[in-house]
Amino acid sequence: MPYVSHFNVLGENIDVKDSAAQETIISIQNTINNMQNASWVENVAALKAYNAKVNEHIFTKNYYNDGGGAHYLIIDDNSEEIPDTIYESLFIKLNNGHVAKLIDIPDFDNTGIRGYYGDITDKLIEMLTQNCVIFNGGSFDISKQITVAHDIKILLKGNTRLNAAADMDYLFVFGEYSATSYDGTYNFAPGTNITSFLNNNINQIVDTTLFHPGRDYFRNGELFIPEYGGSNKGVFKLYGAFTNGGFTSYTNAVVYSINTVRVDISGAGLLQVTNDNYSIPTLVRFIGCADSRIENLIAKNMNGIAAVGLAVCLNCSFKNIQAYQTEAISQGLDYGISVDSCQDINFDTVYAYGLRHGFSVGGGGTDHSTVNRNIHVKNCFIDSKESYSADFHGNCQFCGYEGTLMQGLDVAGDNCYCHGVIRTKNTSRGIFLTQPVSWNHDFSNIKYFHNSDSVTCIALESPQGRIGGTLDFSDSQIIKGTNSALTMFFAGYTPSGSGHAVINCRNLAMIYGSLVALGNLTLTTEPTTGKVYLVDAGGSSGIPSQITNQETTVDNFIGWDYQKVGV
Repeated sequence: MPYVSHFNVLGENIDVKDSAAQETIISIQNTINNMQNASWVENVAALKAYNAKVNEHIFTKNYYNDGGGAHYLIIDDNSEEIPDTIYESLFIKLNNGHVAKLIDIPDFDNTGIRGYYGDITDKLIEMLTQNCVIFNGGSFDISKQITVAHDIKILLKGNTRLNAAADMDYLFVFGEYSATSYDGTYNFAPGTNITSFLNNNINQIVDTTLFHPGRDYFRNGELFIPEYGGSNKGVFKLYGAFTNGGFTSYTNAVVYSINTVRVDISGAGLLQVTNDNYSIPTLVRFIGCADSRIENLIAKNMNGIAAVGLAVCLNCSFKNIQAYQTEAISQGLDYGISVDSCQDINFDTVYAYGLRHGFSVGGGGTDHSTVNRNIHVKNCFIDSKESYSADFHGNCQFCGYEGTLMQGLDVAGDNCYCHGVIRTKNTSRGIFLTQPVSWNHDFSNIKYFHNSDSVTCIALESPQGRIGGTLDFSDSQIIKGTNSALTMFFAGYTPSGSGHAVINCRNLAMIYGSLVALGNLTLTTEPTTGKVYLVDAGGSSGIPSQITNQETTVDNFIGWDYQKVGV
């Protein structure tokens, strides 16, 4: 922003050259102009009755009769800004058909959490019965679980800390799991428009077939919201069941309607939820949340399972999230962020740390566990103490990480990816493929630093996958601290049918020597049997185009060029 001078402030021209100060003054002046040219009404009820015009600014003297005022901008009912839900918190439907969009709450005399210390549990529970609550800043104790089972807007006006003061299952829960099954079972073809289920809830398809055979709850299925209030805004086309080779019809599916909430936590402040002394399995949990936005959240759990947990959520965004799980309450279940049976979830700017995994995407073994799809984590820094920093279980598809993983990646499912920096601090593999549905995984454009003397950099062992595909390591670097560890080891994988497994190493560079072992792949030359190919120069490097029933060690693995051999 260029320097602007001669601001008129309270009748005097002043010269301001600091860009931040300029922006502050402009914001204040805009607020004053809006207030001077706005209409004023007594409360929300009067706002609904007022014959407001589009683009008109309106201030309420009282917000939900709590003594605080609010600033609204009137927009057309057909505006793309309007979500399909959360009226009465961010968007208020007026009697004349227009919509009042909440801009700010400048005055909150008797609402919100303010800067005093002590146990605020009962007060907070009372406040959260409203649709909109303001956190003004301060530090408070919470002595029992807080559950919000309705649409809610939490406006972060200041930095607010909520600290656990007792043992409980959760400190903060948004949503309350309740599922009702529709009568009968259903057959759905992929690409089907779902129009027969008319509600605002998340609907969950759970089929009897398995997406991956590794666990009995890795079932085929998905989430959808067919229509919002009958307005036909959200007609959803189904993926379908995934089997050998692609998507097919669901053959015996149960459809559940999940009690659904819309949550918006955002603003200029931070919400910090902490636990320093007590036993709390999950600090902050989101259950059955749809079309939701969560920003500026810090969750630090001690002696738990997860800091932040998601279950059966659809179309949600998380931004500026920090999640710490520092001590174990249950061996092997210790995560910074845990995602269970969710779909279309975007994380942006994430720091996550867990004893087992900093970030885990999988399922909890319930009857309603289905495929996690389109879980995208970018601008992330993920770390762990005992195992891989991040993982995907066998019930994952179209999921990925972009950023820095300090302790490797455990990959499974179908069509998952990782781009950025991968490190190993101890004896863990950098990339370990377990429970793959296919070989279709994208590890292109990674820089991998491997410090272990004894553990393979990249490995696939004893998998239960079904089909072939391409493992893409193109345009990547593997930087080893020693020449003793294998770079790649793939064993025990047999693609079904005529599927091929291709390892794409185009422009893959390895620093400090390299050894590759491709063994025990149990392949034949029969045309109906899956084969493994390398993507290489096809020249004098001695790299075989097909490996069958033996372990083969390949040297001089530096800088392969692109050419498919034998395909």
